[in-house]
Amino acid sequence: MWLVAALVVLPGTAQTAALAAPASSGSQAAVTAVPMRLGVVLKEKTRIYRAPSLSSKVLYTCGKGTALGLVKQTTRFYAVRMIDNSLGFVEKTRVELHDQLVRSDPRVAEASQRIVQFAFEYMGVPYVWGGNTRKGIDCSGFVKAVFARLGINLPRTAREQILVGREVRWGELAPGDRLYFSTGGTYVDHTGIYIGGGRFIHASGAHGAVVVSAVSEPKYYRTLVGARRS
Repeated sequence: MWLVAALVVLPGTAQTAALAAPASSGSQAAVTAVPMRLGVVLKEKTRIYRAPSLSSKVLYTCGKGTALGLVKQTTRFYAVRMIDNSLGFVEKTRVELHDQLVRSDPRVAEASQRIVQFAFEYMGVPYVWGGNTRKGIDCSGFVKAVFARLGINLPRTAREQILVGREVRWGELAPGDRLYFSTGGTYVDHTGIYIGGGRFIHASGAHGAVVVSAVSEPKYYRTLVGARRS
C-alpha cells in the first residue's frame, strides 16, 4: 500500500490525483482510481499542457523541484488534476515518481491511507482564517474536517487539538499523525497532518491554500512543538 503527496499549489490548479494505468491507444488515457502518486519536476521551465500534446495550450510553467499529484498517464504524459477538476498534462521525462510505503500492519496502513487521502481532497482549497469549508479553510479547520470524516471530533483550534490524542515522538511519526507548531513563539498556532517522507499537508496562510511542505523547512522544524495520534 503506497501513499505519497503533492507539494506545491500551482496558480489555477489543485494537485490532488492518483496515477492510473496507461491508455492502450489514443492521446487520452483511461482513468482508473488508484492511491495518490507524487511526481517531482526534474527540470526548470517544465510545462503543464491542457492536453497530452506539446502543441496544446500551456497552463503553467513549473520550476525544478515542484511536486505534482498525478492522476493518470498516457504513453508520454502524466496528468495533473486542476482546481476546476479538469486535467493538465506534463511530459514523463521531466518528472520523477516517488513512492512511499506507509506501514506493514494492514490495519494501521488502512487507517493512515484514509486520513491522508481525505486530506488530499482539500489540496488547493484556498486558505481563509476561520474558514472550515472547501470554499476556504484554515489550518485547524482543515485538520478538524479531515478527522471528522473518520468520526473523530477534534476541538476547533490548534492549541486545543494538541491536548487530544497520544503523544508521538519524532522517530515514531507515521502518516496520519497530527503535527503542531508555535510559529509565533508564544503558543500553538499551526497544525497539519504528517503524510510520511518528512512531509505534511496543511492549510498554509503563506501559500494561500492547502499545500504539502517539508517538515525540515526551518520555519517548521524550528517551531514544531509536538505530534499527536488519534
